Amino acid sequence: MDVDSMIVELDAALSAQRLIGGGDPAVDTAIGAVLGVLEPAIRAAAVNLAGQAAAEVAAQLPGRRVDVVMSGNDPTLVVSEEPKASDAWSDVEARVTLRLPDELKQTIETAAKDAGDSLNAHVVKLLGRHGVKRSGERLSGTIES
Repeated sequence: MDVDSMIVELDAALSAQRLIGGGDPAVDTAIGAVLGVLEPAIRAAAVNLAGQAAAEVAAQLPGRRVDVVMSGNDPTLVVSEEPKASDAWSDVEARVTLRLPDELKQTIETAAKDAGDSLNAHVVKLLGRHGVKRSGERLSGTIES
């Protein structure tokens, strides 16, 4: 996204309004103040818009992730493959029973189906993506209380 060109277009539109002001210094000052306030707001709006676009594109590309990366002052969308489930998870033996509200369970099941995963595989992938780290060490023994 070329935000600088948007700022230049806005500046040109405001400069055209200076001509209507007939060279009045108060009009020039006001236009400069308006541009000074709008430029950071337009840059923030462009980043927000890029984030919304990334979310919409990602929703239409199963198996892909879309990130907003800043390139200088401009947001850029970067599409990459979704990280594959790690082979480190293939030896998982733990079981967890989780009670969810029906609506949440249906939402997760739908997302899993859309991704082509089972409910369990989808939950494991989501957890694996969000900071669950495995040390690779296995502990065994008993705990007495």
